[in-house]
Amino acid sequence: MSSTPTTQRVTPERRVRHQAQDVVAVMAFSGVVSVACAAALLLLTHLGR
Repeated sequence: MSSTPTTQRVTPERRVRHQAQDVVAVMAFSGVVSVACAAALLLLTHLGR
């Protein structure tokens, strides 16, 4: 009886610092988008006078 080893790839768990980096990136993106939307609305209301 031959036994062939199964090669299962185990994905390592992400470290907390990687998760924190992702959170910071999402927060920065959200902030930039919010400021851009606010600036666009301000520009539109200013041009609409």
